[in-house]
Amino acid sequence: MCVVGGANSAGQAALHQAPFATRVTLLVRGESLAASMSDYLITQLKATPKSKSGSAAELRTATANPAWKP
Repeated sequence: MCVVGGANSAGQAALHQAPFATRVTLLVRGESLAASMSDYLITQLKATPKSKSGSAAELRTATANPAWKP
């Protein structure tokens, strides 16, 4: 799963989804999470094995898994 954003709400969404996903990737446009996210969320994300983040990211396309059902 991919969460796009670098502020607190994106960090909270990534942490919330981590128990249900194989991996949660947080895509951040800025240079780092520290510029827009609280320290406690950054600490929790780093401690979550299923999460990773990429900074200076640009999302060009997104596709959904056709087998996904809400």
